[in-house]
Amino acid sequence: MQTELETLQANNTWQLVPRPKAVRPIKTRWVYKLKNPTNSTLIKDVVFKARFVAKGFEQLYGLEYIETFASVVKQIA
Repeated sequence: MQTELETLQANNTWQLVPRPKAVRPIKTRWVYKLKNPTNSTLIKDVVFKARFVAKGFEQLYGLEYIETFASVVKQIA
């Protein structure tokens, strides 16, 4: 989880801004996943992944948002 958070900060994915008084903040959470890239049965091959997500479903259309966007990641080798 710490590695994922450091990657988000290093890539300038977000910035902290002051919250306007009339705005309700969106709740967030970490989502964890276990990946086994080699299809091995060995525990040492399991990779732990973490994503930080916003609970956007709690927003009200027209009041708290008007447009929606899909996040897209471009991997550079």
